[in-house]
Amino acid sequence: MDKSDLVQKAKLAEQAERYDDMATAMKSVTEQGGDLSNEDRNLLSVAYKNVVGARRSSWRVISSIEQKSEGNDKKQQMAREYREKIETELQEICHDVLGLLDNFLIANALAPESKVFYLKMKGDYYRYLSEVASGDAKKDTVDNSQKAYQQAFEISKGDMQPTHPIRLGLALNFSVFYYEILNNPDRACSLAKTAFDEAIAELDTLNEDSYKDSTLIMQLLRDNLTRRTEERDRCSTAVIKRKQRAAHVESEPLHRESNSESPRRLGYLKALLPKMNSSGPAYPLASLYVGDLHPDVTEAMLYQKFSPAGPIMSIRVCRDIITRRSLGYAYINFQQPADAECALDTMNYDVLKGRPIRIMWSQRDPGLRKSGVGNIFIKNMDESIDNKALYDTFSAFGNILSCKVVCDEKGSKGYGFVHFETHEAANRAIDTMNGMLLNDRKVFVGHFKSRKEREVEFGTKAMKFTNVYIKNFGEDYGDEKLKGVFSAFGRTLSVRVMKDERGRSRGFGFVNYANHEDAQKAVDEMNGKELNGKVLYVGRAQKRLERQGELKRKFDQIKQDRIQRYQGVNLYVKNLDDSIDDERLRKEFAPYGTITSAKVMTDGSQSKGFGFVCFSSPEEATKAVTEMNGRIVATKPLYVALAQRREERKAILTNKYMQRLASLRTMSSPIIDSYHQTGYYMTVPQPPTRSFYNHNVVSNMRPVPRWTGQPPRPQGPYSTQFVGNSVPRHGSATIATVRQASTQAPRVVSSSQKTNNIGTQTGGGRTDAPGVIRSNQYKYSPAVRNPQQIITIPAPMVVPAPVMEPPVHVPCQEPLTASMLASAPLMDQKQLLGERLYPLIHALHSNLAGKITGMLLEIDNSELLHMLESPESLHSKVDEAIAVLQAHQVKECSTKK
Repeated sequence: MDKSDLVQKAKLAEQAERYDDMATAMKSVTEQGGDLSNEDRNLLSVAYKNVVGARRSSWRVISSIEQKSEGNDKKQQMAREYREKIETELQEICHDVLGLLDNFLIANALAPESKVFYLKMKGDYYRYLSEVASGDAKKDTVDNSQKAYQQAFEISKGDMQPTHPIRLGLALNFSVFYYEILNNPDRACSLAKTAFDEAIAELDTLNEDSYKDSTLIMQLLRDNLTRRTEERDRCSTAVIKRKQRAAHVESEPLHRESNSESPRRLGYLKALLPKMNSSGPAYPLASLYVGDLHPDVTEAMLYQKFSPAGPIMSIRVCRDIITRRSLGYAYINFQQPADAECALDTMNYDVLKGRPIRIMWSQRDPGLRKSGVGNIFIKNMDESIDNKALYDTFSAFGNILSCKVVCDEKGSKGYGFVHFETHEAANRAIDTMNGMLLNDRKVFVGHFKSRKEREVEFGTKAMKFTNVYIKNFGEDYGDEKLKGVFSAFGRTLSVRVMKDERGRSRGFGFVNYANHEDAQKAVDEMNGKELNGKVLYVGRAQKRLERQGELKRKFDQIKQDRIQRYQGVNLYVKNLDDSIDDERLRKEFAPYGTITSAKVMTDGSQSKGFGFVCFSSPEEATKAVTEMNGRIVATKPLYVALAQRREERKAILTNKYMQRLASLRTMSSPIIDSYHQTGYYMTVPQPPTRSFYNHNVVSNMRPVPRWTGQPPRPQGPYSTQFVGNSVPRHGSATIATVRQASTQAPRVVSSSQKTNNIGTQTGGGRTDAPGVIRSNQYKYSPAVRNPQQIITIPAPMVVPAPVMEPPVHVPCQEPLTASMLASAPLMDQKQLLGERLYPLIHALHSNLAGKITGMLLEIDNSELLHMLESPESLHSKVDEAIAVLQAHQVKECSTKK
C-alpha cells in the first residue's frame, strides 16, 4: 500500500480509537525507510503509546488483584497466568518498537530534534520492559534505558534550546526513570528542577505557539516535583490521614489534540516552583470528585465554596450533552495536593443549596474504580443514618475513598456502600460491624458483590428451594386444612394462609418444607391439580423483585415476538378522508394482497384521519406502499409507509434533528464569519437550485415570504458593501430558460430589475417596478404546473436613488414535484409551496392573500401539492379559510360590544 494511504488509514484508526490498527499502519510506513515527517512521527508515537499504555494499565490492575488474592490459591493462580499473558503482549509490543527505532528511525534521523525524539522513545520502551522484567533481564533493560536517555540528553543539551518541548519532555521522562526504576528521588528531583530553571530563564523569548507547548510540559515537571518532595501542611485545621503512592505524569499525550486549559504566565510558573526544604507528607492527587450536587449548582458556586482551601486550576460540572442539565457531580482540580486534602477533610458533607455534598478523590483508572477491592455493603440501616453518620462510623477502620447511603425521593433506602483504601480495612470493618446494632437496628455488613455475582449466587440458591407458593385454593381453606393437603409430601416447618384485614383468606399461602426434595415433589404433583373445584398453582416462592423481573422478561419477549411478526407487513396510512371507514380502507388495499387487519383510528365516532393495514407478507406490503402512496382516495392524497413503533419514530426524528443541528452549527460563510455581529440575522447558505442567484454573497435585506405580512429587516452595516458584487452574469435568455414552468402569470422583467427583485417583498401593497408587465389572470394548465412566460426588454440605465425603493419579489418558479419537495430541506418545503400558492390565492382574494396562504401552509405537504394540481380543491380550501376568518371577525366584534 502507498505511504500516503497508510498514513490516511492510521488517521482513520485514530479517530475510531483502534490503536492496534493505527500502530500496524504506522509500522508499515516506518519499514518503507527514510526519515519520518513530524506528523508521521507523531502518529507513530501516539499509536504505540496507546497500545502499550493499555497493556501497562491492565498489568497493574491484575498484579494488584494477584497480591490481594493471597490465601486463595486458585484465584491467585488464575491472576498470575493472566498477568503473564499481558506481560508477553507488552514485551512483544516494546520489542517491535525498539526494532523500528534501531533498524529504521534512529539511523535515518537527520535533524537533532528527530534523533533526540527517537532516543527518548527508545529509553521509554526499555523502561516499560523493566517494569515487568526481573533478574538479569531487568538489569539489561534498565541499563539500555539509561544509555538511551543519557545519549538523548547529551544531544539535546548541545543542539536544542532549554525551552524546546522535546528537550523538556526528555527531562520529564528521564526524571521518572530515576524516581521509579532506579529509586533515586534526589537525582530525579535535581534533573527536573534544573530543566525547569533553565527553561524559565528563556521563557519570555518564545512565540505564542511554542510558549503553550513548553509551559504545559513545565507544568508537568512542576507537578512531579510537588509529588516527589515533602509538602508543608497548608491547612492547619485539617487532620491529614491519607498517604498515597506517588504517580508520574509523562510528556507524550494519549491523543495528539489536547483540551488542557491554557498554561499559566511566567511569573505564575516561577511562583509555583516547589521548595525543596519544605516539610510534611507528599500527596500525588490534587483532583477531587464532588457528588450529590443540586441540579442548580454551578461552577461559580463551587469556586466560591472551595477557593478558601487553596488556589484552584479548574472546575467542571458535568452536564448532559443535549439538555446541558447538571448530572449532579463535578470535578475540581487544585494546584496543590495539600489544598485538595484540606477541602476533602474539612468540607465533606457540607450543605450546598440544601443538599450535603459528597467529596472523594478523583480516581481516573476505571479498573481500580470497578474492581470492588475494599468495597463493602451495609444493609438494614435506620433511615436516620446519612452519608456523614456512615462515614464517621466506619472511618475508624481505615482510610475511606467513598461513602454513600442510597436514597430516593422519600429518603434513605436502608442500605449503602463504603469503599476503603485497602482490603484489610474492609475486612476489619466487616469483622467488627456485621451483626451490630446501629440506631437500635441490627445491620448486615459484607463484601460488595456485583449484580452479575448476585444473580449467579441467587440462581444457585433458587435451585435448592424449600419454600412453596400456592394460590387459587379458595377462601374456605385455613392453615390446618392446607397443611393437611401438603404435609403428605414431607415434613413441613411452617404453613401460612394469607388473610385480609377482616381475617378472611386471600386465596394464597406458603408452605415451607424441611428439605428441597419434598418441596420439589409437592410442586411436581400439585401444580395444575384441581382442589376444591379450582385448579391450583404451585411453584417456588419468589421475592417480589424476582417475580417482577421474570414477568418483565416474559412480557418483553412477547412484545419482541409481536414486533418480529409484524415487521415489514404493517402499514401506516394517514391523510384519510373523514368518510373512510374500516371496510372502505380494506377495500382500497385489497388488490395488493391478503389483508389480516385494517383499522381506521377514531375518537368516538369521528375518524382521526389515519389508520393501519396489515398484510400477510412483506412483499404484499411493499407493493401496497409503492402503489398507494400519494394516490387520491375520496378527496385526499394518501400517505402510506411501513408502520413504526413510537420509540423507533422518536429515535429517527431525534437523530434527524441532531444531524440538522450539527449541520447548522458547522455551516459557515466567509462574509458571515468575518462581519456578523451579535443581534443581526444570520442567513443559512441555500442549495444551488436557483441558477440566477449568487449564493456567495449576503443580501442586505433578509428574505422573508410574502405571506408573512412583515417587512424585510436590514442586515447590518457590513453586508451592503457586497451587494454590488451580487449581480449575476447571465443573459436574459438564461433567466427565461430557468423560468419555464410556474403557477404565476406571464410577466416582463427589465434587465435592470433582475437583481433587485430576488427574495424580498414589502409588507404593504405590491408595487410594480418600471419595466415589469404583469397579467391579472392566473391559469392552470392540464399538467401539474402552469408555465410562466418572461420577456426581457432592454431598460435604460437607472441612477440609484438615495433611498432604496421596496424591491419587487420575483421568486424562482421551477416545476415542483413531490420528489423535489421531499429532497428539499424541511425548513424550505413550506417556503417552496408558499411561493406557488400565494399568486393563485392573490388572484382570488388579493386583500387576504397573505393570511390565507399562511393558514393553508399548516396543511400537510402532500395535500398542498394536490391543491396546486386541482383548482377545485384549492377553491374549496380557500373558501373554508375565508369562512374561518369571517367567523373570527364576527366573534371579535361581538366581544368588543
